[in-house]
Amino acid sequence: MTELVSGEAIRARGDGQRYLYYHVTDRAGNVGALSRPAALMVQATPIPRDLPPPSVPAASGTSPRQTLNPAQAVSGVEVQVPAKAVIYDDESIELLWGDSGEAGGWISPALPASTKPWAFEVPSTSIGAHQGKTLAVSYRVLPGGETPSVPLSLAVSRLSGGLPAPEIAQAQGRASLSLRNVPASGATLLLSRWPLIGTDQRVRLAIYGAFQSGGQAQEHVVVDWHAVTEAEVFNGLRQTIPKPVLQQFALNGFIKLRAYVSWDRGQSWPAQGSPNFPVFELQLLA
Repeated sequence: MTELVSGEAIRARGDGQRYLYYHVTDRAGNVGALSRPAALMVQATPIPRDLPPPSVPAASGTSPRQTLNPAQAVSGVEVQVPAKAVIYDDESIELLWGDSGEAGGWISPALPASTKPWAFEVPSTSIGAHQGKTLAVSYRVLPGGETPSVPLSLAVSRLSGGLPAPEIAQAQGRASLSLRNVPASGATLLLSRWPLIGTDQRVRLAIYGAFQSGGQAQEHVVVDWHAVTEAEVFNGLRQTIPKPVLQQFALNGFIKLRAYVSWDRGQSWPAQGSPNFPVFELQLLA
């Protein structure tokens, strides 16, 4: 006679000494004495794997601490899982890039472990939010995956160039804007797609200049907390400046177009008057 004990029941009781015994019940329902027990040492807890930290070839330094220049990741960045990691061909691997619940967080599709070398391509849209910060990069083995690998501590510096300046489509020769050329529906404010653009980002567009009424020059916000859309990731932003907004600025004076971008869902913004994108200046004409 064979009796099966489920693996779940064994694991639920953990490691340690266990005893197996039985008794016999006859047809009349009489229960016999217990048998002599058989001792069994159970080691149900899996032996810890060696899962060393991943690495980023485009970053400087060596794992487990590296620094990434985001200019090297405008088309995405590769993360490699070391070949010495204890992973079997019938398993699969997921990459954990930052915190999946936060801006820039990303979990990769599962990669079959039989596919070697083990490498993942992190999209550029998941990189911008980490500028000026340090994120943890790790991987986990499936099925299971409760315990991720030793993490890589990856510091991401800030982009130092390559960002576009906002423009007005009706501007003449990129030096002046005549109100005569602005339709009643308003002027078209353009901001080309930029490196590391992603839907986790928020945009504030503003005009700075002196008003017809006189006094100190000031900033007028045209668009605030605009969430970048999937379409804008590919095409850039296109917004409307109402014509009455432009008409309140002093003629023959200069206006400055300012673009502020929050890379992390609005958690942090550049200070007012210090946009993180280049400023574009135009003379406003009648």
